[in-house]
Amino acid sequence: MKIRNLLSLIALIPALVMAQSAGTISGPTLGYVFDPSLSSIRPLRGIAGSAMVGEPVNLGFALSNAISLRDERYILAAPQEGSYLVAINLGVNPPVAKAITGAAKSAAITLSPNGKTAALSLSQGRLIEVITGLPENPSITLEITTSFLFANPPHRVAVSDDSTVLLMSFIEDGRENIYRWNGTEGFRFLASTEQVGAMMFIGSSDALYVDSGSNEVFRARDIKRMSITQFVAGPRDGVSRPVGIGISGNGGYYIANAGSDSVMSFDDSGHLLQTQNCECDISGLYLLGARTYRLTEGLNQTIHILDDNSAESRILFVPPIQSPDATP
Repeated sequence: MKIRNLLSLIALIPALVMAQSAGTISGPTLGYVFDPSLSSIRPLRGIAGSAMVGEPVNLGFALSNAISLRDERYILAAPQEGSYLVAINLGVNPPVAKAITGAAKSAAITLSPNGKTAALSLSQGRLIEVITGLPENPSITLEITTSFLFANPPHRVAVSDDSTVLLMSFIEDGRENIYRWNGTEGFRFLASTEQVGAMMFIGSSDALYVDSGSNEVFRARDIKRMSITQFVAGPRDGVSRPVGIGISGNGGYYIANAGSDSVMSFDDSGHLLQTQNCECDISGLYLLGARTYRLTEGLNQTIHILDDNSAESRILFVPPIQSPDATP
């Protein structure tokens, strides 16, 4: 009974201070990465170009998933026990975890561009939940069901910073179709693709999506009103199985290509500025911090990151975790 009560507290108390022993947080970090082998998180300690994977942070409970938020101090995490997602402040010692009542921990999570809004997609019930107020005051402010219109759950979801507009993609008759949703008009068809590799809002009213089947990048303009779709780049420009989108510090954006293991930089008008080869297996663009993205998965192999903190973006690497029995 005592164990059950303790687990309930983790899920229901608005704020819960967790003791920390291993992985004491100090010095600069690039962000945090989830270590599934330990059901915990690890910091990437140091600065871009000179960082290493730190010891796991002891939160006092095990995680099944976690993602970094843009402010580089918070993570959004799914505890193995308890009912809801938690927002954890790792910028204080000991860390503070706040349960987000109603936020299903089994959901797929996508962040808005500024990282203060998140969309949760649940296959069960075909439900979309929207969290606002991240990172300090998160709460569920919107729930949408898709079961009455679509036979399949959404494959991809994107949410605007102000949480008033969402994009959702659904598999229909062998194609992946993108729909816009708002509170006034509900669902409206936007575009049809072979396969959506990624999609994301940029700015206050536009969004990007990439078709990893046709190797094309598109910009949907003025989504809140007219939703005009514009071609940005294709195979001739070097687009090859695009799988990730990121916002750059100069007002433009990045496209990550799994087919060519390269990252393309565009300005806000859609002009290609630079293509960088990673010499790695790119799997996406995963947020680490305000202007840093992880390009690869796994911690037991070299971690490649995209650093956008200098005049020109750079692809850097972090050494993998060393096995305890590895020979020096």
